[in-house]
Amino acid sequence: RTVVSSAAARRRTEATEVVQSTDAQTTTVEADPAPLVKEGDAAFEKLLAEEEAIEASTREAHETPHFRGGDGD
Repeated sequence: RTVVSSAAARRRTEATEVVQSTDAQTTTVEADPAPLVKEGDAAFEKLLAEEEAIEASTREAHETPHFRGGDGD
């Protein structure tokens, strides 16, 4: 028997369940779920590191100099 207690999305079929029944209550124990964030691709991580280095170097000097009429004299 399936009991639905919320309107949340259904569980994925990957997660296996172990159901233990007793006379008065039913306990559901889920297997270890897969990690939400997986290991990144090495080439992609290298590109991200380069992009972050460029952003850090341009963040420090992002403003163009302001020249006034009498500064160059």
